[in-house]
Amino acid sequence: MAKTGKLEYPNDFINQFVCGDTIEVMKMIPTGSIKCIVTSPPYNLKNSTGNGMKDGRGGKWSNAALIEGYSNYNDNMPHDEYIKWQRACLHEMTRIIPEDGVIFYNHKWRVQGGLIQDRSDIVSGFPVRQIIIWRRKGGFNFNPGYFLPTYEVIYMIAKKKFRLTKGSNSHGDVWEFGQESKNLHPAPFPVKLIERVIASTDAETILDPFMGSGTTALAATKLKRNFIGIDISPEYCEMSRQRMKNPASVLRPKPKKAVSQTKLFEIEESNVDTFTKAGLIDQLKEIRDRGWIESGRPNNDGGVGNTLEDLLGIEENNLPIPNAAEWELKAQKKETTSLLTLFHMEPSPRALKFVPQLLLPEFGWKHKEAGGKYSENEKSFRQTICAGRYSDRGFSVKVDRHERKVLIDFDPRKIDETTHPEWASFVRGKEINPLPYWGFDDLFHKAGTKLTNCFFVRAASKRMSGKTHFHYQDIMMLQTFDQHHFIDAIESGDIYIDFDARTGHNHGTKFRLRSSAMPSLYATVTEY
Repeated sequence: MAKTGKLEYPNDFINQFVCGDTIEVMKMIPTGSIKCIVTSPPYNLKNSTGNGMKDGRGGKWSNAALIEGYSNYNDNMPHDEYIKWQRACLHEMTRIIPEDGVIFYNHKWRVQGGLIQDRSDIVSGFPVRQIIIWRRKGGFNFNPGYFLPTYEVIYMIAKKKFRLTKGSNSHGDVWEFGQESKNLHPAPFPVKLIERVIASTDAETILDPFMGSGTTALAATKLKRNFIGIDISPEYCEMSRQRMKNPASVLRPKPKKAVSQTKLFEIEESNVDTFTKAGLIDQLKEIRDRGWIESGRPNNDGGVGNTLEDLLGIEENNLPIPNAAEWELKAQKKETTSLLTLFHMEPSPRALKFVPQLLLPEFGWKHKEAGGKYSENEKSFRQTICAGRYSDRGFSVKVDRHERKVLIDFDPRKIDETTHPEWASFVRGKEINPLPYWGFDDLFHKAGTKLTNCFFVRAASKRMSGKTHFHYQDIMMLQTFDQHHFIDAIESGDIYIDFDARTGHNHGTKFRLRSSAMPSLYATVTEY
């Protein structure tokens, strides 16, 4: 991160975050040297004729993050001074771009004193070629004098020779992107919007004079362009630098059970940022396109899922989509050999308490910590078994489609007596009677309540610079639990039954799934 002082272009600028006054920093950049500038300045929201953000009093906006202003800037200039400042910024930007250069200048139209404030006093005299409408989401509007604002504007300020890249002119001039409301910065851009802007130019280097949390740098890097980021706030420059290492670092932590600040985009809108299913798929594709991402949860076995939730800005096990109770988000490492626990369910007849009353005393073995952590007589019955093969203690799973049951089978001839000689002698001549089982209908009811519709993401993982990184690669939407597929998965050995009991405690009987077989349990699998 470069700090202002004596800086030399390009070495102190290219792919750097420069901390300082944006006009003074831009003066150090040579004339005509950068073909594309993308930025969104502070909107001066606290200079207001209304009773909300004005002077930080708050009112209905009292829990908005911008009540405190930006870091190192309070967003409350007298209007004339603000206009003069922004025009000076645009003069520098216009100087920096060549004759085929362009500035994408995002701003917000407001109602002040009962009249529209359309920012023409800022951009008049500059070569505005087009106004792009950025349509955001709507939610709440506290003022009965006008309709709910749901958009911002992007002025495309272009010199005469600027042309869009091939195919970019097919985009309309109304762009719909959901706001990025989980960012620690009070007014962040959505990454996908900036990607569209950058991809529409052939600029090798992208300048953002109000870099904020580093969204422009992130988008430029993804599209293999250079960037220059300027911000007066050391906090935001460091935030941007950390974001380039780990995009999840800018996400605000989970809210505590207290009144939390509302982000800028949530002031006029819903406090809960929800996804549509299509929107969530787009976000997952964007994350996939980023490539390798540092784990946001080091030394955590669930890091692949937790990091994905962080990247999406959602709380654990709280997917913000319509009918969320019917959907889950699951992420797994592609190379994992671990099993996924589907649900707990004890065998029937349940009144017999098969595991603690029969399997453990009659077919259990001495616990490995008996006489130490536990008493000398402590027994264990731990088996993870599936259909199609027997464990080294002679246990297997059978599917009886005629009786519609899944049963536990025991065959003493399958015991590995070399490994378990004493135990083999102990159980010789014994048989399990009656056989423990699970009825199909009971299984379907249990599985149907647990296996909701699912967004399923698989990620490659590797260690880089001593840290775990994930590349989220396979994206699937899994819909409608299929009973027949479920029984097929048991019969094929993809679903295991896991017993874990000892004399002092039964940890419960679990149905567990080979992770690669997850899609096979659903009637409809859509890959993206």
